[in-house]
Amino acid sequence: MPFLIEKLEDRHCCVTVSGDLTAELVIDLIEAVLSDDSYQQTQGVVVCADKDLHLSATISTLREIETYSKANDHRFSGSKWAVVTNKKLHFGLARMYQTWRDDASYQVVAFRSIPDAVLWLSNLE
Repeated sequence: MPFLIEKLEDRHCCVTVSGDLTAELVIDLIEAVLSDDSYQQTQGVVVCADKDLHLSATISTLREIETYSKANDHRFSGSKWAVVTNKKLHFGLARMYQTWRDDASYQVVAFRSIPDAVLWLSNLE
C-alpha cells in the first residue's frame, strides 16, 4: 500500500504517502481516510509526503483531484487537511491546490513540518 493511516495524539489522523503521486493514489488515500472509523473522531488529517515520494503529478492531475473533491464536497464538509512536505515542488503543488480549493466547505493548507500542521489542526476556529 503506498500510504499508511495512523492515529496521532490530540485526535488527528496521519497519512504517510510514498511511491508515485498520481490522482488515483490521492483519491484512493482520501477514500481510505473517509471510510476509516477513526476518521470520524478526528479533528483533522495530516498528509505527510514521504522522502521517497515521486512526483508524477501534473496540472491535469490536480484538476482530476479537484473534480473528485467538488463531487464529494459534502463528505469533507468542515474537515481540515494539512499537507506536510519539505520538498519545494511538492509544497508548491500543495499550495496551488490550497488556492484552488479556497472556497470549499473544508480546508487544505500546506506545511513544511508536522508540528506546525498539528498546531493549525488543533485551532478549532
